[in-house]
Amino acid sequence: QAKEMAEERKHYILENIKQILIENNLSLSSAESCTGGGIGNLLTEVPGASKVYKGGIISYCDEVKHNLLNVSQVQEKLLSLSYIREELAAWKKEQ
Repeated sequence: QAKEMAEERKHYILENIKQILIENNLSLSSAESCTGGGIGNLLTEVPGASKVYKGGIISYCDEVKHNLLNVSQVQEKLLSLSYIREELAAWKKEQ
C-alpha cells in the first residue's frame, strides 16, 4: 500500500512538472553523471513527456563531460565536493 501511494505521488509530481512546462511553453533537457540516466528515465514515465522533454546526455566519464558538455575540471571538482556544504554550514554555526 505504501509503495502504491509513493508511485501515485511520483506520477502526480511528474505530471505537474509536465503541465507547468507546457503551460509556460518551456522544455527540459538533462545532463547526468552519477544518476546514470535516472532523471531522464523518471521524466519519460509520464505519457506525453516528449512534448516537453527533449532528451539527455549521460556523461559518466571525464572525456564526455569536458568535450561534449564543456564542464571544466575546476567545475567538476567543485561539484564533486559535497562536503563543502557541510563545512560551510559548520562555519555559519560558529559565526
